[in-house]
Amino acid sequence: MTAAVAIIAVWAALNAHPAVLLIVAACLGLGFFIFHSIRDPLVLVLAFLLTVILLPPFYADVLGETPMYVSELLVPVGLLIVLVRLPDLNFRFDPVARGLLIFLLGTGLSLPFGWWLSGTQAGNQGFLRWLTLAQTGLIYFLV
Repeated sequence: MTAAVAIIAVWAALNAHPAVLLIVAACLGLGFFIFHSIRDPLVLVLAFLLTVILLPPFYADVLGETPMYVSELLVPVGLLIVLVRLPDLNFRFDPVARGLLIFLLGTGLSLPFGWWLSGTQAGNQGFLRWLTLAQTGLIYFLV
């Protein structure tokens, strides 16, 4: 059975379009990364820091002049780690954590007013900037 699946997979890989192979390889790489990040959360922290340092932001036409960082794509992986490993993580609310939480909540509470008073586009840009800022709380929690 395993040999038949392997033969079909090789045959499909040889006859597939290169874009399909790239997507499959990316999905397998992401699954491998998620698996190792759940086992050791510092892998995500290292990947986050490397993407912030090495990869420049990109600008989408829809977002206007708001930069989108590649590290923002790692946020769902970080939240998955927190959900899966929450019983194992022993987090204490030290003064830095309390201050960071209050700061993020305070700035997060201002987001609806950005949408209400400045419009949808400015609200979306503010939310993306807040998401970039909120990543620090996730990384602090994992470290």
